[in-house]
Amino acid sequence: MTRDEYISSAFQVIKNNERAAAGISAAQVGTLLVRSLNVHWTAFGYPALKWVLQELEAKKLVRLGPNPKGAFTVWLAEEAPTITTPTTTRPFLRKEVWNAFVSPRPLGRRFMERSQGIIRMGIDEAPTPPELWAEIKRVGDDLQKTWLREYLESRGLGENGNLREALGDPVWFYKVPLALRALNPDFVKDWNWRRSERVTQHVQSWCDAEGVPRSLTMATPDAPTTPVVATLPAAVAPTTAHRELVLAALARMSTDELLALPIPAKYLLATAPPR
Repeated sequence: MTRDEYISSAFQVIKNNERAAAGISAAQVGTLLVRSLNVHWTAFGYPALKWVLQELEAKKLVRLGPNPKGAFTVWLAEEAPTITTPTTTRPFLRKEVWNAFVSPRPLGRRFMERSQGIIRMGIDEAPTPPELWAEIKRVGDDLQKTWLREYLESRGLGENGNLREALGDPVWFYKVPLALRALNPDFVKDWNWRRSERVTQHVQSWCDAEGVPRSLTMATPDAPTTPVVATLPAAVAPTTAHRELVLAALARMSTDELLALPIPAKYLLATAPPR
């Protein structure tokens, strides 16, 4: 039996099973293949069953994904349901709160004002008075990678070579979704929802520990997120010190962040090189 013949035979075993239409767990498929074909997939160069199933999916013969109970399952391609992420109207994090807890930039410390939810990022010390500001600790890459590994294991993808390589890349947060999309675009949607859920739980735990009302961090579809901008009191006139603070903050911003700022055209024209 050749490798191609093994794949063809494996598909026939799955197709002829009475439970194929409803979906068969990957563990059950493994047992079926060994019993029916009397040969192990490792004899054809597959280090694990997952590699056999992924090749069948690449040939568009089967569809892989979690069943409603979360178990990694195999369906015939024409019977395979679309992976769906939970749809709820639960509140989600304000955009600026998400950035404060997740984004690696800007560098520096991050704080939230305890009564209004104002966010300050990229600073060295707490704003004054410091007792009104709670410091935010970013959700680090190590913790996010732990969540991602748990997700991959729950979907039977923990040993996928492409995903393991992408997870070790410095830009893993970009490479892993690409690798997931190559397997099944629905995996990306599913992971994004799960990650959002984990980050939200982390933020809510932080609120409870710091005595910050959870409501200050959340937004709902009927109350869209709008950044809260901290301004100087009306009685305080801008000074040279204020200008230096603004310039120092700009120096910390990335090019993309600077390009997103609404700069009056007259200043751009004044600084543009002559043609």
